[in-house]
Amino acid sequence: MLSLALTDKIALADTHQGTEAKPRVSGSGGTPRVSRDSRETVGRATVDNPRLVCRNVNVYYGDKQAIRDVSIDIAHNEVLAMIGPSGCGKSTFIRCLNRMNDTIENCRVTGEIVLDGVNIYDKGVDVVPLRAQVGMVFQKPNPFPKSIFENVAYGPRIHGLCGTKSELEAAVEGSLRKAGLWEEVKDRLADDALTLSGGQQQRVAVARAIVTEPEVLFADEPTGNLDTTRSLEIMELLTSLNRDKGITIIIITHEPEMAAFAKHVIHFRDGLVEIDKQNGRNT
Repeated sequence: MLSLALTDKIALADTHQGTEAKPRVSGSGGTPRVSRDSRETVGRATVDNPRLVCRNVNVYYGDKQAIRDVSIDIAHNEVLAMIGPSGCGKSTFIRCLNRMNDTIENCRVTGEIVLDGVNIYDKGVDVVPLRAQVGMVFQKPNPFPKSIFENVAYGPRIHGLCGTKSELEAAVEGSLRKAGLWEEVKDRLADDALTLSGGQQQRVAVARAIVTEPEVLFADEPTGNLDTTRSLEIMELLTSLNRDKGITIIIITHEPEMAAFAKHVIHFRDGLVEIDKQNGRNT
């Protein structure tokens, strides 16, 4: 059973606590907004003892600038939501954090992104172990056209994490249990993952992302293609991974009720961090 009703989530989305700076201007209804003249962030953009530090990050696609001088901190063991309208730059920014933008032609990233004391854009950084350390779940459930077992086993295989078949089987089972899917599929592991429901496919994606035991997990619109019930189930799952396993969770969304699951909320608009606030929720 879900721990909070949808109405509670919507109410929590409007909770404002923490140390916010006084805005220079306000939007409709008194909502603090970034000054269009100064382009300064409303609220506190830094935290004590951060896990991830981003300073003066800019992203360009050819001559077009998509992210503009973003500086934020992400704390250890935090659930953070990045919220904003479509096209505001939040997905582009999150792809900087595990260097997924490296795969996009003509994409250029400047600034500094430091994970646990290491600048991930240093020339000596290998992106393969980085992406094992920083997992990702996408908006559309994207299981491989393989069996349920092979979907989850993919990460341990390519990273050489399991030395024996029994170790691999244990890793797959453990990850499916964490994703809340084991009891539903334990007798169907050889079935094609594409035969599962949308919500089940998204949990397979979560299981695949966490089987390598990442320290940070990004979820880019993980509920975008799910109904309300399945969406809340996925959000409860993600926050439980933070609470029970200590994984730092970063969620991209445009839905306030989903952002309400996070304690720290960052609002993007036009490639800028517009508002940085604490949500007052204990995950």
